[in-house]
Amino acid sequence: PMRVLTAVRYPYILTELRRIGILAGILLAILVVLALVLS
Repeated sequence: PMRVLTAVRYPYILTELRRIGILAGILLAILVVLALVLS
């Protein structure tokens, strides 16, 4: 049963990781722009 659960969950985990990565990238870009503007 565990293998079936991981197989079912896997795509959702990938999409969540992708969304988190995109959000992290946007936050990093905002921080870099703020640092450049304030310096």
